[in-house]
Amino acid sequence: MRLPLDGAGGEAVRIALALRDAGHQAYLVGGCVRDLLLGREPLDYDIATSARPGAVEALFPGSGLAGAHFGVVLVPGAAQAVQVATFRGENGYSDGRRPDRVSFEAGPEQDAARRDFTINALFLDPATEQVLDFTGGRTDLENRVVRAIGHPAARFQEDRLRLLRAARFVAQLGFTIEPATFAAMAAMASGVQTVARERVREELLKLLTAAQPDAGVACLELSGLMREILPEATAGAAGRAARLTGGSKALMLAGLLFGSPHPDQALARLALPRILEERTRAILDGAARLPGAPAMAVSELKRFLRQPAISEVLALARAAGGEEAASFAAGRLEAWPPAALWPDPLLGGRDLAALGVPQGRLYSRILTAVEDGQLAGTVRTREEALELVRALWS
Repeated sequence: MRLPLDGAGGEAVRIALALRDAGHQAYLVGGCVRDLLLGREPLDYDIATSARPGAVEALFPGSGLAGAHFGVVLVPGAAQAVQVATFRGENGYSDGRRPDRVSFEAGPEQDAARRDFTINALFLDPATEQVLDFTGGRTDLENRVVRAIGHPAARFQEDRLRLLRAARFVAQLGFTIEPATFAAMAAMASGVQTVARERVREELLKLLTAAQPDAGVACLELSGLMREILPEATAGAAGRAARLTGGSKALMLAGLLFGSPHPDQALARLALPRILEERTRAILDGAARLPGAPAMAVSELKRFLRQPAISEVLALARAAGGEEAASFAAGRLEAWPPAALWPDPLLGGRDLAALGVPQGRLYSRILTAVEDGQLAGTVRTREEALELVRALWS
């Protein structure tokens, strides 16, 4: 393992060393240490220190409290901000999400005890590159295991979002869940109902866009968590996730819900951003219509194929076993140049006004009919379009 020298990692190391130079203990901690040991590029960096929040703010001008109750200070950097948290212990979790009481602790061992999984409770000394491991995290990294610290039921009771985080780490790291930890997940799956739906959504999307989404989906299914967060997910979801690995968030969500009679209900429950919800719905609707593509009229088929989500529609269809219909549609897409799918308009609103067509919904109907003719190949010229208008309106 080599310490990062530049970017966010280099900034985190410099912040930790500055804290040490000021007489405090300071370590890189959590997921960044885990990822460095695995040879992965960390997404972000966190620091745990004996310094109290006021001392951290005084040492780094421009920093500010990100969580006063938890002793977390956000130190700005050129690449990204670094969270610096005072060693702490936690007690009482009446809402199943956050501690009722926080106490600042003297050292990293007490801080490690309040964390979720052993692989996330590793501390890296930036001065010596020594890794402090109080919970057996290094052994679990070597064995590729996700294990709750201490009593699994207690860890999940403290913060029920951890139920989903465990499954997400399976998808991200390709690890398995230690049996006692998995048994507690299954026994406490219904507890995820108390987690805010926005947090559920974010964990699910991270899982679906990870390196092994099928493993994460299978974990959700086997533990009963999928039934709690997305009961509309259909049979074969894990297999579709495997075949869609690397797809967009919308495509991966559509893979879970393909064939569901109530996808809108599921999308609403996840409180998706509007653009993501609309894209997911478009993929599902397109995949549902795709088997009928060979029977579509030419104009209808061309309109169907020019939808923005068509590549994802075909990917979902293939993942769900609809290779024949997908191949048919892909063949037509290849055969028809863009001009055949998006012909230049032969007429516009001014032309209809000049013909005496009254303004209103009739304009749209007539112009759509003209474009249908263009798409079908029966209307090729402006004069043919005008003749069609006269026939439709006269």
